Amino acid sequence: MNKVVVLIRVFTLIAIVLAGRTASAEIIVGPYLQKVDIDRITVMWETDTAGESWVDYGPDEMFGFTAGTSTPVTIHEVEITGLSAGSEYHYQVRTGPDTSTAAIFATAPVKGSSNFRFLAYGDSRSNEWVHTQVALAMNNAAERTFVLNSGDIVPSSSSGKEYFREDFFGPLEDLIRETPIFVARGNHETSNPHFAEYLAHPEQSSGSENYFSFDYGNVHVIVLNTTETYSAGSAQYTWLESDLAAASRDLLIDWIVVAFHHPPYSTGSHGSNLVVRAALCPLFETYGVDLVFNGHDHDYERIEQRNGPVYIVTGGGGADLRNQGNPKSWSVVYHKLNNFVSVDVTENTLTVIAHGVRYQGHADGDLIDSVVITKDLTWSPTAQAGPDQIVATRTPVRLDGSGSYDGEGDDFAYIWSQVAGRSVRLSNVRAVQPEFTPPGPGRYTFRLVCTERGRLESVPDTVVVGVYDPFSGGEVAVAPDADTYIDSEFPSQNFGSSTELLVDWRSPWAATYLRFEVPPGKGEILAVRLRLYCFNSSDYGGYVRTFSDIHWDEFAPTHDNPLLVDGPVVGNFGSVSSGNWVEMDITPSLAGERNPPAAVSLALWPHCDNGADYRSRESTKPCQVIVTWSGDYFSTAPGTPGVNPPAASGKVNAGPPPR
Repeated sequence: MNKVVVLIRVFTLIAIVLAGRTASAEIIVGPYLQKVDIDRITVMWETDTAGESWVDYGPDEMFGFTAGTSTPVTIHEVEITGLSAGSEYHYQVRTGPDTSTAAIFATAPVKGSSNFRFLAYGDSRSNEWVHTQVALAMNNAAERTFVLNSGDIVPSSSSGKEYFREDFFGPLEDLIRETPIFVARGNHETSNPHFAEYLAHPEQSSGSENYFSFDYGNVHVIVLNTTETYSAGSAQYTWLESDLAAASRDLLIDWIVVAFHHPPYSTGSHGSNLVVRAALCPLFETYGVDLVFNGHDHDYERIEQRNGPVYIVTGGGGADLRNQGNPKSWSVVYHKLNNFVSVDVTENTLTVIAHGVRYQGHADGDLIDSVVITKDLTWSPTAQAGPDQIVATRTPVRLDGSGSYDGEGDDFAYIWSQVAGRSVRLSNVRAVQPEFTPPGPGRYTFRLVCTERGRLESVPDTVVVGVYDPFSGGEVAVAPDADTYIDSEFPSQNFGSSTELLVDWRSPWAATYLRFEVPPGKGEILAVRLRLYCFNSSDYGGYVRTFSDIHWDEFAPTHDNPLLVDGPVVGNFGSVSSGNWVEMDITPSLAGERNPPAAVSLALWPHCDNGADYRSRESTKPCQVIVTWSGDYFSTAPGTPGVNPPAASGKVNAGPPPR
């Protein structure tokens, strides 16, 4: 009888252990980085069930140190202390048997240090497919140290955790695994309890994490919360004035940057928040704030403020873009497109560059605006070298810098130079529209710098002129040699013989695969366009990624057996309409190649619920790629690009009248 009891207890214990293993916690969010400082950093992640929180870390992939707790939780927050300033560490997180992929974090540099880059953007909610593309573009911004998000990261204050996972953490997964992020509360997170659960911000003396500040090198960063009281006499206002006063006196701080959601200056659909302007802008001007980032309006805009900080709205992180509302004379530049901003920090300058994202036809990282801020609050002009061109040999080419501008309305001059291609001579390197005649086929790259009073230079912008030989080069169009799609509604079915190609985000989820043999040509590839016939309208026709497998069988892929899409985004369709051909420039995938691969594989990836339908190669209107070749490539050495002597008096764009 006793043996029976013992056996029952043993089997019961085994069952409990096995049940525990079956229910082991799985990492579903992260890891991601928070609260970076010179000697510490916070690592967070989420698991589907409660479990312990462990972080293995060290100077190399062997780790050697562990921090954490055995207290079971689902949202894990581990602060690692005792670190060295400006140092890299390898790390991984563990909950039960589930271990994350190893990654790297870096501590903040010694206070007062310079020569680093940080990123800023906002309004990343609602369209995770668009936010993903912005995140991919930011992830390619080399050597970034931290990210500021100006708020509106989920649809509403009642949004559940699934929206944080899908709208925010999913798209940012690769970026924030190795780059700390700081987020301001937007009006869509006003009272959402999950905001504080998921984000660990530096705590102020008041005990609040809703507004905070931190030092990173020689920059003091302040993140405000304009969804709670900030008027004079309030706790946030009193804290802000004290914090600004201390930062303005700190000899190791060269720059003060502020981020919050509601813009005091904006010509977007929401417009300026006059209450914010009246309450906060006088403080910014009094204590020498240099740069202010806002969101709320879904666009990019830079504001002219001659007696105070540079104000930038960067609300193009993923929410639906909106038209400009009421243009004002103090709006330097406005773009309705997805974007993010990078800031390069030195002791004497802040170089601010706004980057367009491919979703609206801009190549990832395209310069759409720039300004160099100096200690005396003078700003550089912005150089715009004009759109890339494709022309035939011996055709006169006119470069166009007329889109350049100066936010303060100051006079500036143009300086052009050639940086790649066979040497040519520009008609006038200081003209707004210099000309040249290309001697042969190939790619010619030119650089434009605008200079104000001969001392403050713009960020350079470049333009590429592709030149083809009309007798041996030109366009070649080719249909795919393989195409198919996969569909979650029919998970085991293959559609290799279908006349349709589907792209849809939900109900069902569908994606398309294409493979093209690269057509023969002479010289180098100047441009590549993907051309599809659409027979179902969509607000977002899908974005295009390359992938490395060029030997797949179109009759093999299914939803349950998909192909591995491992390449970057190279293009994106916006709105497409039924009964029309649509084209997308995918030149970055092959541009400049003289010996391209035998084939290229593309995936049309979904990013909205009302997906697009296209015709396949089996239809009467097959999809195709159109490749533009330069023709015969000159084999002579390229030599040194020609340089013209400065003109006695170049054309000067005075910009808007001073105010």
